[in-house]
Amino acid sequence: MQYTKTFMGIIVLDWKNAFRRGYLIIAILALICRSSAGEASSLAYQPTNPSFGGPVSNGPTLMGEAQAQNHFTAPAGPSSIPGASQPMTQSELFASQLQSQLLSSLATQVNNAIFGANPQNSGRDCPEPC
Repeated sequence: MQYTKTFMGIIVLDWKNAFRRGYLIIAILALICRSSAGEASSLAYQPTNPSFGGPVSNGPTLMGEAQAQNHFTAPAGPSSIPGASQPMTQSELFASQLQSQLLSSLATQVNNAIFGANPQNSGRDCPEPC
């Protein structure tokens, strides 16, 4: 390479001759190959949470961080369920269970009517078109 050109007193590379001789291209390729070979490696997933296969020693640390971020306070009272301030009586419990069974039976009948062995095309009992 020739350092023949000057710019404000600084010696500058003669780019025309550098390209002609191929020095610059070889230097750039060598730089690219050297930098990419050192950084290439395979990526492997390593979980942090012990629940998903991570190290067991991370468990207390993660729990401590979660508790430090938790700003929720439980409501005062005997139960955290809204509207359940006192236990249900036997008659209220019976009525609730009976209502639950009736709704479950109705949902099962509707499901069988739509997707069962003999499904209906519509909610009407008449043949198409009606």
